[in-house]
Amino acid sequence: MRVNRQHIIKACGFCWLQDGMRHTYASNHLAHYENPNKTAHELGHRDTNMLYRHYRELVSNAAASEYWNILP
Repeated sequence: MRVNRQHIIKACGFCWLQDGMRHTYASNHLAHYENPNKTAHELGHRDTNMLYRHYRELVSNAAASEYWNILP
């Protein structure tokens, strides 16, 4: 039986942003590694245009370093 994820998220009272995990990864990757070509490639973009329009300067380098140092 397939369960509708959005229904469960809403029923639990969570706010889930569409593609939030992807956007978080992209913003932090770009800020931390400062390599737009690599970040665009990892996201499957043909070039860096989309990357610059949506992810540039959203996260500071210091915040991105903290993000990449999160451990379980």
